[in-house]
Amino acid sequence: MTKTELINKILELQIFVDKPPMLIDIGASGQIHADWKEIAKYCDCIAFDADSRDFNDNAENTGFRKVYLINAIVSDKEEPKTNFYLTNSPYCSSVLKPIESELSNWAFSKLFGIEKQVDLNNKSLKTVLAEKKITHIDWFKTDSQGIDLRLFKNLPAAMQENVIVAEFEPGFIDAYQNEDKISDLLIYLEKLPFWMSDCEVKGTQRINTKTINKYNLKPEELNLRVSSCWAEFTYINKCEKLELRELLLAIVFSLIKKQYGFALDVCSKLEGKMEEDLRKSI
Repeated sequence: MTKTELINKILELQIFVDKPPMLIDIGASGQIHADWKEIAKYCDCIAFDADSRDFNDNAENTGFRKVYLINAIVSDKEEPKTNFYLTNSPYCSSVLKPIESELSNWAFSKLFGIEKQVDLNNKSLKTVLAEKKITHIDWFKTDSQGIDLRLFKNLPAAMQENVIVAEFEPGFIDAYQNEDKISDLLIYLEKLPFWMSDCEVKGTQRINTKTINKYNLKPEELNLRVSSCWAEFTYINKCEKLELRELLLAIVFSLIKKQYGFALDVCSKLEGKMEEDLRKSI
């Protein structure tokens, strides 16, 4: 049996027909998460992005069982309105104001240039989930430009602890005012039942815009060293207190993330006391 066949066999169980996997993508500019393509037809998804310039709002093209595409601000606050900074790049737009003085030291600073500040309708993540009657999140992915951690913390405590995969993209450098930094994420997730699966460090070149302008340089044509600016983190639940449905999903998600050893660890948890429940779900 191939990996794809095994994933399909698990997700075709009645337990997932009754309660499909729920995926959440915050900051979904461009396209829905690539890791979800092979399982989309079995899953429900809720995707947010406030910058409509690069947001696909055609639900029919996503491939999900059910999808909610929300072109709106989602935050940890309950205020009806919030400021939103539209930047030169849609991928850098945020509810937090970019710090021009700090970003000017980096080659990608132009991406964060503010085109305009707008006042948009705002809802907390907790409120949106309640309105959509979503009671569980299985895979949480956010790239919300400075507020990744506070969005995760906006979930009810029990929902946080039952997330199976959580992905974040916080920064090392000071890009936004009062942003959630990598150190904040590490400290908070250490207290929850997760282990770090991946940490892929990203960056750009350290060169001030004044230097670029003074010498009429093109950073992309220079052989400059790339420095660390942000990172993509993936955390996976340790599965110490999860029930059958979540354990089965942990196997599927671990296979997708190529964490085959952990997938086997989870399989061992299904032995014994879980066998009867597993038989009932088939």
